Amino acid sequence: MKRNLGVAAVLAMVVTAAASGPALASTACAPLDTCSGNPCPVLIQFDANSYAYEDIYNAATFISTAGSQLTVVGLISSFPFPGALSYLNANDPGKEYTFVFSGLLSKGTKVALNGPTTLYDTDYDSLKTGSFEIYEGSPRNSPDTFAEWNGNPFGGVLVPASHQDGTLILSGELCGFHVNVSRTLLGPMINQSGSFRANYKPTGGTLYPFIAGTEALVVGVWCPGPATIGGCTLPANYTAHTNGKFDASGATTPATRSTWGRLKQIYR
Repeated sequence: MKRNLGVAAVLAMVVTAAASGPALASTACAPLDTCSGNPCPVLIQFDANSYAYEDIYNAATFISTAGSQLTVVGLISSFPFPGALSYLNANDPGKEYTFVFSGLLSKGTKVALNGPTTLYDTDYDSLKTGSFEIYEGSPRNSPDTFAEWNGNPFGGVLVPASHQDGTLILSGELCGFHVNVSRTLLGPMINQSGSFRANYKPTGGTLYPFIAGTEALVVGVWCPGPATIGGCTLPANYTAHTNGKFDASGATTPATRSTWGRLKQIYR
């Protein structure tokens, strides 16, 4: 499948921005250890086959209405961190590893201006524990190309059902889920970027004993649609394309408030 969100270097830069920007949710998240590697060690990776759906969302304005529910579904692409889960083969043709982020309730989008850049920040409260789930299933039956995603809108027969079949190998909590989108007008061109982050804490699943005690960041790129620079094409009915990772425990950066716009100013 075509990787709409760019190369690993772009992901690494946006991950840095997301990791340095805190969630604004009212529930305090646990402080996380300083990242012990550069880039941070990756426990679980997901990229091309991952999309978000939100039920009260304006795709033209990037505005999430308070009370809107967000769901993210996708395929795991690798388990890179040595030990832990690295024996799992995400490319096994006879099975697939899928994930679902659910139970995320929007607190509404906050819009701010920074010169030619408009910043859109949205925080989500968790409705329940177990806000992320990872499944091992057979056969491979989840969308694996853009055409398949486009032909299988969220809420249909295949999605999210195909991402929730099989054996639940990991589940847990998400705290402080935060999405930032930056849109800059450069004459006739539009430069667009986005990121997401949350604390994750495994609490269950068949493989939970192997990573019990983990609490780290799940973080990555958030692309809300087409743009001249940095945009992506979304399948019908989906509201964002995601690309990210679950950091290994003890490999994260404590949260301090920032934005993608402020990060870009460093490199000007």
